[in-house]
Amino acid sequence: MQLPIRDKVLDRNGFLTEPWRKWFEEAGGVASIFSKYSAAKYIVTTVDPIYLTALQLGKVIKAENGVNGANFKLPSVGRDDVDAWIAFVRLGTGRLVIDAADSDVIEKSSPGGRIVCMETGRVAASIILFLASETCWSIFGGIGVWHVY
Repeated sequence: MQLPIRDKVLDRNGFLTEPWRKWFEEAGGVASIFSKYSAAKYIVTTVDPIYLTALQLGKVIKAENGVNGANFKLPSVGRDDVDAWIAFVRLGTGRLVIDAADSDVIEKSSPGGRIVCMETGRVAASIILFLASETCWSIFGGIGVWHVY
């Protein structure tokens, strides 16, 4: 299939348009783990805990909090959400905390555990979480030092 370069990549909701979704599927899964969702930015500047919902799956959550920390609570997920992803970017030096919902785990965390980036000296850190099963978030990649609890 020919690359649909003349078609819009994302629709107004931030999802892949049909021509691009089909191209990724027919191209042998070039981006198959991301084919269900597509990236769109969601910027946070508050220090209050942020309770994410399924609407934020497939988005890049960007915390521009400077020296202030940010605390995110992952959404409660189910079978239909498996293969979803969510990414976090920390701009600044504040601590970034990501808590699992319910009894979900993030890599080898305890049930309902968390991952934390509190690395000093780094102004930008990032992590991509991939929902491998109904109860397990896998770390797909990232930059910075992340501690799993």
